[in-house]
Formats: sequence, structure tokens, C-alpha cells
Amino acid sequence: MARMLRVWVAGIFFALAAPSIAEADAGVPMLALIWPGFWILLLPIVVLEAVVAKRIFGVSWREALWLSGKANVASTFAGIPLTWLVLLLVEMLAAGLLALILRITNQPDLPSWATLLVGPFVAAWIGASDPADGWMIPAAAMWLCLSFFFASVWLEGRVALWRSKLSPPEVRRWSWEANILSYSMIEVMLGALLVWTLIVR
Repeated sequence: MARMLRVWVAGIFFALAAPSIAEADAGVPMLALIWPGFWILLLPIVVLEAVVAKRIFGVSWREALWLSGKANVASTFAGIPLTWLVLLLVEMLAAGLLALILRITNQPDLPSWATLLVGPFVAAWIGASDPADGWMIPAAAMWLCLSFFFASVWLEGRVALWRSKLSPPEVRRWSWEANILSYSMIEVMLGALLVWTLIVR
């Protein structure tokens, strides 16, 4: 487990530090913008998900906070960056495929309607050629949070089951309900930021 974590951390480091993408006009790695926000929200999310744990498992506050805390630390410091790295690799593959399609069809660029369709595939790294008015940042963050949600449900469930005598069905229920609650809160905040950004354009 520790070896795998070191490999992933090294992969993230090289993805962020590679000379081919470390240019002034290379764009924005969304992990650098969104991950610190999850650190800030970690404590309130731990408390929020502990409330759900206490209700579902019928445990003490201390046990609920411990369960929620260890699950969310794993999700924040391992699940989110690893999911982002996978999405970045998907984005690189999608960009290569798109460039090939444009070359074959002899098109200079995508039509505007098609740009909206590929939006979810380019959320991990906002390119320098994308609109600079700021609306793409919260939009990309909302797409990323959808992927982070499913990763968190899976990882937090595994962490909660590890070395515990909790019922797997109850753990699955807790993982889904707790993350629906916390990610809904995050998506509402990002949605409000997106609307505000579009209004003040």
C-alpha cells in the first residue's frame, strides 16, 4: 500500500513538473486550485459525515468522528489526487485523439457545440487557449467533483470496513449518504460561484 502510494505521488509530481507542460502559457492544473479547498473543508466535512455515521451505526460521537476522520483523510490526501491523475491521463488521450480527428477531417478547430461536449474530458487541466474570463474554473471544478464523489464513496467505504466490525451494507449506506451530503454542499458553492462569474463577465 505504501509503495503504491509512493508511485502515485511520484506520478503526480512528474505530471505537474514535466518540462513540456511547465510553460507560462501551458494552462492551469485544476488540482492546484481545487485540492487546497478540500483541505480547508476537511474539518466541517468530517463533522458532517460523522453525524451521518452516528445515525446509521448508532455509535458514540468519538467513534463517529474517528471513522469519518480517517475515511476523509484518505479520501482527501489519496483519493482526490489519484482520481485527478487518472482524469489527466484521460484528458491527454482525448486531446491526442481529438487532434488526430481534426487532422483527418482537415478541420481547424471544433465547432462551438462540440466544445461543450468535450468539456468534461478537459476539466483536469484548463488549457491556456480556453476562455480567460474565469467561468471555466468553477465549471471544471464541478465536473471534477462529480468524479471525486464516486472515488470518495468507494475509498471511504473501504477505509471504514478496514479492521472494523461494521456491517458492509451499513458502511455502503453511510458512504453514499455522507458523500451525497458533503458533495452536494460543495457543488452548490461551486454552482453559486459559476453563476456569479457569469453575471459579472
